[in-house]
This record gives sequence, structure tokens and C-alpha cells, in this order.
Amino acid sequence: MIDFFWRERNPEQLIYAGENSLRLFRREGRRWQERPPLTGFSLTNMNGELPQAPASEWLALPTGLILNPAHFIFNILEFEKLPFNPRAKQELIEWKLKKVFPENIDQYLHQFVPLDSQRVLSLLLRRNLADRLESLCQQKGMPLISITSSTVVLINNLRRQPRLDFIIETDGALAAIVFLNRSRPLYLRKFTSESAADFAAETLKTVQFVKNSYNLNPQRYIATAADSLLDKEQLAQSLQGANCRELPGPMPTFPFIPDNR
Repeated sequence: MIDFFWRERNPEQLIYAGENSLRLFRREGRRWQERPPLTGFSLTNMNGELPQAPASEWLALPTGLILNPAHFIFNILEFEKLPFNPRAKQELIEWKLKKVFPENIDQYLHQFVPLDSQRVLSLLLRRNLADRLESLCQQKGMPLISITSSTVVLINNLRRQPRLDFIIETDGALAAIVFLNRSRPLYLRKFTSESAADFAAETLKTVQFVKNSYNLNPQRYIATAADSLLDKEQLAQSLQGANCRELPGPMPTFPFIPDNR
């Protein structure tokens, strides 16, 4: 098992595993081109194989998987000061994680993203899920070279948007909200909703929590929707009382990965 969070090279095709479908992208020149989606599929109901698709859709190319927030456990860990030495830094972070995380972290792939000299964003993904995904790709002759969190990819591509205070990511009934401070993640919450009204209410509750707990006044947001319960108009009405508004302008093109080759 390799550490899938680190990419040794760029994938030639990407698979986004959402709540109810797979979205397949293939690099053509410097651009990603989307193939026909495969609906009625999710990682939670798969039975040992990827869904049937035309042979041309599953190519033996270096492949990257993008998973939605449901499959990751996120923690923002704080320290008095992080060591400069990489090994000492990793040991300190894992020691802190073991103190706050109730399960055995040996059952997870762990990666962390330094945010500043005192904080890191920690991500956990179950090893047995990573093993299963690797096996599924091998069945199609596709070398799996990365597993990426859609939330982290989204943060990387949106956090430097001028005046952006928080990002709302939705997929099906699932939502992840990331609050930023000086373009760096400060607080992250995941939740599920039963309706658009419930989603709007939970979002407002989370905004109020951040205001009260972090002495911030988040107002400007970007919301992404992938076949979800999100009703942008209802959300805007709910957040109006908190003086929040969505930033105007087009969203970056999914899968939010820059064409940097």
C-alpha cells in the first residue's frame, strides 16, 4: 500500500466518487474532459467491482480518485509550536491525534497539511477502503496513484478568492463547511440534512457557532452543489439574517484541479 495522499505524478484520468454516481474525467492535452457519468453507484453500495461501462471508458491509465467528505475524518490540531524537523513534526502530530481520536489510527491512512507554525489539518481515511479501491482499479487494469479529498482540493483552489470567509461543499444529503481565516482553514464541520430547509438551518447554526466561538464575522461564502439538497435561494434567505451573502462570479470548473503540466 502506497501513501495515496502524495502524488508522485499527475493522473491521466480522474474518478469522482459521489453519493449517487461516478464522474469520470480524462486529460486531453492541458484540459480535463468529462465522460458520461455512471449513475446509481456509490462507494457504500458497491459489491466488489466498478459498475459496467463501455470498455473505452475504463482505460489503463494512471488514475486518481477524488472522494467526497463522507469518507474522511478531518481534525484541525493546534500546538504551541511545530518542530521544523519533519520526523519530529510527524511524531508530535500523531501523538496529539491519538489523544483526541478515539479509534486506533493504525487502521487509517493519515496525512496532514500544515496551516501555519502552530496548526495542521489532519485527514484520516480507512485503510480497508483504500485497499478496496485499489483492488477495484486493478480489476480494470488502472494503476491507482492517488486518493484525494474533494474538500482539500476545493480549499486549495478557492481559499485565495478575495474576501472569501467560508466554503460550502454539498453532495447529496452531505455537506462540509470550511471557515477560513486569512485564507487558511480555521474550522470545518460535516453534517447531513433531510431537506433543503434543514440544510439552510444547520448552515446558519454553524455560522453562529463560529461567530461566538472564534470572534469572527464570516459573511462571504461560495457554495458548490453536486446533485445535492442545496437550494441556493433558500440558503441565501436563511443566511441573510447573519449578514452573509454568496460571492458573485462563476465557479471554477470541476474537478477543481489546475491544469499545471
